[in-house]
Amino acid sequence: MNLRRIFSFVSLCCIAAFVLVSCAFLVMDYFPAYLGQEMAAADFSEILKSAGLPDSTELHDIYLLTVPGSGKKFVVLRVGSFMAPKSLIFLDGADLRFLRSFTNIPLGKFITVDMEGYIVTGWDYQLTRIDPQSLTKDTVPPNPNLSVSSAQFAFTASVGIDISTYLVGIESGNIKLIVYKNDWSSGSENQKSNIFSYQPVSNFEYRDLYYDGTGVRMAVNNIETKESYIISWDTLTKFADAFTSSYSYLAENASHVVIVPRGDGKYGGLTKAGYIQLMYGYENKTILDRRNTTTGQQELPVFTMPDNFRGRYAFFRDASAWVLYNERDGKLHLLRPWW
Repeated sequence: MNLRRIFSFVSLCCIAAFVLVSCAFLVMDYFPAYLGQEMAAADFSEILKSAGLPDSTELHDIYLLTVPGSGKKFVVLRVGSFMAPKSLIFLDGADLRFLRSFTNIPLGKFITVDMEGYIVTGWDYQLTRIDPQSLTKDTVPPNPNLSVSSAQFAFTASVGIDISTYLVGIESGNIKLIVYKNDWSSGSENQKSNIFSYQPVSNFEYRDLYYDGTGVRMAVNNIETKESYIISWDTLTKFADAFTSSYSYLAENASHVVIVPRGDGKYGGLTKAGYIQLMYGYENKTILDRRNTTTGQQELPVFTMPDNFRGRYAFFRDASAWVLYNERDGKLHLLRPWW
């Protein structure tokens, strides 16, 4: 084989390798792994158009709600921008169909179904309550006797004859629990200044809180030590008791405390299927990592995300589905679980 033939052969090999690598990148970019789990998709720009909001509106948070007793599921988007007021957009939880939007309303960081069956959020001493059947706003919502501005997480539970809504959040260096029983006319408040012994609330950032019908789990990151924890109370009573003065720190009466790898970004989801968070650089991939909330062990398989992923994601608590917003394609994707 002469030098010209050798050179030609080497050149063809290089071109072929380049084409294969390029195709691999194209496949990763344009056909990401989550498309295999897709049940529905919707363009964010079209959602904004249906809501009557400008294109400059940004997606701030995704909430996935299941209404007890009805089976109704909603994908709720918290949106806003410098040029547009903060709004809530309701999509159908089965197909991402636009349903309704609400603008210029008291809007907090939490959203839940309250003790009277309304979808509720709020700020200061004002609530927004929405009927989940008609998606109409309560024209005269009750005013809570305690401010709800600090609340980051909320859930509703039955204890005996009382149906109570629990609000949890951070204010003035304390983690607070506010409990409203049966209605919003009166609530009780307790707080703790430490999560663990000599580890103040100000050292932590809070990823998620989940009531599973029996007990409560909380996911937190220690900003100082870079450690992440899942704190579990096996009954609701234990969780509520953790905020009382008989305990010197919040996790003192916890049933389990496990350390898990720290995820990337501010999003982490506690679900029936475990604790799920984004991780960059896992075996040179971007993944969603799922951990057992009792042992902290990784649950396989991991889920591969697009490289350099930017966007939002959220999980239904029962782990029946999840929603991903990918800024690169401008779409919301409703996906089935990968495990």
